[in-house]
Amino acid sequence: MDLATGQNLIKQKKFPQALKLFDDLMKLDPNNRDIYFYLGRIYSELQNFRKSIKFYNKFLDTNKNSIACLLNLAILYLNIGDRKNSSKNFKKLLKIDKDYIYAYYGLFSLFH
Repeated sequence: MDLATGQNLIKQKKFPQALKLFDDLMKLDPNNRDIYFYLGRIYSELQNFRKSIKFYNKFLDTNKNSIACLLNLAILYLNIGDRKNSSKNFKKLLKIDKDYIYAYYGLFSLFH
């Protein structure tokens, strides 16, 4: 039972199995921030956006400049109709990388 096994389950789109594995890993190693990122991804794939947001935010507590996590959060907030938080995360992305085109696309989609 390790991260690589969980990553493979995600690649195979076996999300319920991946969820169980990462839940177990979290109990064994609650300080491993990567586990929180993967739980965010899994919950997003399972359409449980609120839990996904919770785990992505927990990941950001220790990795505030994660482009992948900020982008995922911005898209999740957009999906649930939270334009304010979506915009906030797209803008954070631009502070990290002013040329990050996906952040511009996201902001554009909020206003058109």
